[in-house]
Amino acid sequence: MGLGNLVANENTDHELGLIEFLRHSELFAGLNDDMLRKIALLCRQDSYRAKTVLFAEGDSADKVYMLQEGIVVIRIQPAPDANSIVVQPVEKKYSVFGWSGLAEPNVYTATAVCATEAKVVTIDGKELMALLEEYPSVGLVVMRRVAAIISARLRHTREHLTRDVHLASRHF
Repeated sequence: MGLGNLVANENTDHELGLIEFLRHSELFAGLNDDMLRKIALLCRQDSYRAKTVLFAEGDSADKVYMLQEGIVVIRIQPAPDANSIVVQPVEKKYSVFGWSGLAEPNVYTATAVCATEAKVVTIDGKELMALLEEYPSVGLVVMRRVAAIISARLRHTREHLTRDVHLASRHF
């Protein structure tokens, strides 16, 4: 087998691995193989060291992230002089974070930091939105899932803040 064939096979294996990963993700589960293949072409896989900041609160949101391995924590800055707090650990394989890359005004609402070494799949938000606009029925499914993810994160954050405020108010 020539070198050209070897490279082609490696690319095919890489693409198949991404398709299988996407098949289980929160955003893309249930989509057909043709669509998963199109999405896989937009994906990039990267590894990061612990304490790496993937994006920061207030940054322009240009990517969407999905966890392959490790733990990423989502942190917010509650006040300018306060320490940031963890509002959501991302520990489950296939979990989506950085959804702001798909939602206007495309500004990250929190900071994502690798709590451990992590492997992450990223997708360029503009490229994915262009693909979803080209296939509106798929776009509707994916954006409904984005809305569900946002809703779940908001509910989780509210529960934690409500509990913490309630505990703090007991001291006064």
